[in-house]
Amino acid sequence: MTRPKLVAFDLDDTFIGSDGKIAPANFCALEQLSAAGVTAAAVTGRTFYEMPAELRFNPLVPYAVYGDGAAAVNAAGETLFSSYYSREKALAVLHLLRQYDTMIEVFYGGRPYAPADKLDPAAYDYYRIEPIYHPVMAASRVPCTDLEALLAGEEKTEMFNIFFHLDDERRAFIDRATELFPELLCTYSMQSNLEILRRGVDKGSALLALADRLGIPHECTLAVGDSDNDRAMLEKAGVAAVMANGMEHVKQLADIVSENDCDHDGVAEIFARLSV
Repeated sequence: MTRPKLVAFDLDDTFIGSDGKIAPANFCALEQLSAAGVTAAAVTGRTFYEMPAELRFNPLVPYAVYGDGAAAVNAAGETLFSSYYSREKALAVLHLLRQYDTMIEVFYGGRPYAPADKLDPAAYDYYRIEPIYHPVMAASRVPCTDLEALLAGEEKTEMFNIFFHLDDERRAFIDRATELFPELLCTYSMQSNLEILRRGVDKGSALLALADRLGIPHECTLAVGDSDNDRAMLEKAGVAAVMANGMEHVKQLADIVSENDCDHDGVAEIFARLSV
């Protein structure tokens, strides 16, 4: 197995534990990566400003890919690449979403915008958002009273993150969106959410684009993840590592599965096992 030169890791339920905290062992592992000359990149479905403050602008994590691959920045906050919806497509997707019982979030210009009237614990419970994420929602969401006006402005829509009240409606939306917008891709990372991306804009494509930018061969990349929205990254990396707590169908993509989960230093274990 080729020794990785670029390590890309997912955040939620991978680098970040189920309690929303980052284990000290994971930071120690980052220090060891840096000392060994291995480049680290956080690759997340979150927006940039949802990332934990201790990871943003951190020299141990010189690159961050956010919005499931929609954009990447360096430790100085400079944008390396980005990919946005067209204004017309973003509004068309929003129009379709209005037909379902959802909490619509728009990742726009690196920040998550959400309806102002749904940013409260009662709405979070109604849309089955896990309690561990409630503080993140409260701290990071930008209240918006007119999503249509937002999307009609500058073309900075990176992706949609949608919470459904009912699973049946989520499945129905996926079927309808696939029919109307074959150029879009629906994936998920939580029990009630749906992340709507443009095909070709995903964690995997972003990982390879970052490797190319750094002059690192694709076979010298390592991806670590746990969920369906990590699939593209795991499929395209030179080495695919999946957490013990990962989804079973995602584990089928793995070259290595950790023995420990995200609450017991699983990421640090993977790095140690691969000598990175």
